[in-house]
Amino acid sequence: MPIINKDTFEQRKKKKGFTNKYIAEAACLTETTVGKIKKGQNLQAHTVTKIANVLNLAAEQLLSPPEASSEKRSHQRYGEQCLSSASIVFNVPESWILEHAGMFFTILAEQSLAQRREKAMQCLSDFNALDNSIVSRDEDFPTYATDYYLEAISRELDAIEAKDLTGPRDESKNQNAHFINFFNETAGFETFDCYQWDADTQTNVEIGANLEDLDYYFGLEHEAMYKLLPKYSDSDQSNAREIIEENNLLPKIPTRLRSKDRVDDLIKWVFQWKENRINEFLPEHSNKTLNDQRIWAKEILKKSNSINYIEHSKHMQPTKPDALADYIIKQHEEKVLERKNKTVDLEENSDA
Repeated sequence: MPIINKDTFEQRKKKKGFTNKYIAEAACLTETTVGKIKKGQNLQAHTVTKIANVLNLAAEQLLSPPEASSEKRSHQRYGEQCLSSASIVFNVPESWILEHAGMFFTILAEQSLAQRREKAMQCLSDFNALDNSIVSRDEDFPTYATDYYLEAISRELDAIEAKDLTGPRDESKNQNAHFINFFNETAGFETFDCYQWDADTQTNVEIGANLEDLDYYFGLEHEAMYKLLPKYSDSDQSNAREIIEENNLLPKIPTRLRSKDRVDDLIKWVFQWKENRINEFLPEHSNKTLNDQRIWAKEILKKSNSINYIEHSKHMQPTKPDALADYIIKQHEEKVLERKNKTVDLEENSDA
């Protein structure tokens, strides 16, 4: 018999503002039964489902540890996605990857330094082969043209010896480009926000590249999704994959569902997650007019596989469901009108 995760239960109960008494009444259970959760006692599967429904959660979610806060920065989300994807694709626990993360990082860092050392030594060899009679074009300051470059190579070799991943220090620049370049050249993935060399308009100093804002595309997420939901032509699997991708759900999928023999259960979990999220944003209201508006808005949301954007839009605050419903309906009506106008234009311009 399943055991409800008491941390998940308490977190959700607090967020919804429910009491054990309310949950028991809404689920047609006794308070004693609900009280078993805190004691870590077993419950019947149908009892777990009833409690999960009251809390607008899937039963699998209620049995799993609480989800991390959604208020994380985007680069942390990228890390979570990659961690979950790697766990699924390579069939190793996330905990094992995290446990050995220091070793993995050290291997990459040493490889990065080795690559830089090879490049620096090649440059040094090339410059040493030059004819030292080559002088600067500035006749007032006769100096060998290679001196500046040899000095730069020397500083780079010193930085490599000191295991400095960012390269020779220049306080006027945000330097993490060496390590980022290594990723781009060897790992085969695309980096985004961190990879910027724009100049500050006021100081004219290069902004450089910042590892703290590292966002990237690795392709691993898609590989993980197709391992979990492998049939391209299956409409349910296709919809589930789209929901997972659009809403960054990979890290939230319970570990017990990350198996090829749990495809049907995973699809049910994904669809239930979407249903629960929509109900969270637009809970039922006792006022019939308001509730009709919310029901209509819910139906519109159900036709879209991306509902994650609601949390991040200034127009659609989950704390104001009536305003949210109005906004969704207005946007929908505008799109319908736009499609109608396009159809009319096509008919008017047709040669038929």
